[in-house]
Amino acid sequence: MWWPLLLMCVLALGVLMLGWRLRKSRQRDRRAINIQIAQQQLADLQRQREQGTLDEAAYQQAYTELLLSTDDDLNLSLIHISEPTRPY
Repeated sequence: MWWPLLLMCVLALGVLMLGWRLRKSRQRDRRAINIQIAQQQLADLQRQREQGTLDEAAYQQAYTELLLSTDDDLNLSLIHISEPTRPY
């Protein structure tokens, strides 16, 4: 009578795998939302700087804090990465 034990083990493993996949899916969704929020905040910072409502030092500080606060790559282009160091 070993087959009921095997069946229970297989079912338990299936439930654990389903829970793990759901957890990973939620983490991916959360990361995608966080990246979208960070990209919007970055665009807002750049818009404020262009309008003159944010001086350069405050912009660079906020820009750095924003990038450090995200736990994933934002997939920024080279223009975004070099923006704070561009001489004026």
